[in-house]
Amino acid sequence: MKASICIITYNHEQWIADAVDSALMQVADFDFEIIIGEDCSTDGTAEIVQQYQRNHPDKIRVVRSCKNLGLTTNVKRTLESCTGEYIGILSGDDFWNHQTKLQQQVDFLDANENYSASYTQANVEFHGHLDKRLLTHYAPEKASYTHDDVVSGAFMPAASSLLFRKNLILPLPSWFLRIEYGDTAMRGMLAKHGDLHCLPTKATTYRCNNWGAWQKIREQGKAHLKQASETIQRHLATYQPITA
Repeated sequence: MKASICIITYNHEQWIADAVDSALMQVADFDFEIIIGEDCSTDGTAEIVQQYQRNHPDKIRVVRSCKNLGLTTNVKRTLESCTGEYIGILSGDDFWNHQTKLQQQVDFLDANENYSASYTQANVEFHGHLDKRLLTHYAPEKASYTHDDVVSGAFMPAASSLLFRKNLILPLPSWFLRIEYGDTAMRGMLAKHGDLHCLPTKATTYRCNNWGAWQKIREQGKAHLKQASETIQRHLATYQPITA
């Protein structure tokens, strides 16, 4: 399998169809699968993704929970269920805008072995809280970002735009389950293998809302964010990249 699209979802009944449809619409000259990590939602999300699986059994596989596991555990087990050489991340309340997003990123990484991952620019839809910082963070202008850029926090792309080489960081280390902000940790791990590329196209739409990760950050405050980030950096300092 060339690529896997990993969709992480919990209580996204209103949005999940947009995410799955945007994955299904990808036009590529290689095989790809869609793996959906459904974390025991309390709304209609589970029924929606199960119907998608029934309609597209050759393309979609749903990884289910008997009880709610939490975001980080759901991310880890869903990523580790992917079989593709490359993995693209998509949150259940975001969606991709371009039919060739997956193809363009795979083509770039195939042609540039020194890069560990590819991101794209992102549109931002505000639903509730208006955080104008994201308009800049999620439209990075540089084409290439180094390990120093990532560690310093200068590179903060939309997680739902990421495509990376599976063999570089999977299986994820055990400490991944004990942290917050798994996308920050993944950027740091990938940056130890090579630069990260950014396609200058707004190929993803991120929904800034009152129920997602940014809302939790706002509720917990700057001190909590600083502590969580420092914990990740301590783990990354001793993290040893996987070698073939």
